[in-house]
Amino acid sequence: MNQIESVSVVYFDNHTKISEAELGSSDPRLKKFVDWLHFNRDGWKKYYATVAPGKMLIKGKGFSLNVGENWVILNYEKAPDNYEQLSKSITSEELSFISKSAP
Repeated sequence: MNQIESVSVVYFDNHTKISEAELGSSDPRLKKFVDWLHFNRDGWKKYYATVAPGKMLIKGKGFSLNVGENWVILNYEKAPDNYEQLSKSITSEELSFISKSAP
């Protein structure tokens, strides 16, 4: 996840997809997201359950981040064909800069 050039974001309401967006290298929200990942390297716990979509699903090359009201689930490719899933508690505002109403 060191070189994230773009991500797709799918927005959900009550487990129903309502819209989606692409954040490319020129989008300031992508830089904020990469910074958020960098500053949130600690505090993750292994997570073994499958979760229904939260408010957003952010997908990039080799990873997806399912964002709920006060939690995130990170699924990433640790090695080729070897995925790991981690969870972390967050505040509801932490990733609000990627909300569907953001520019």
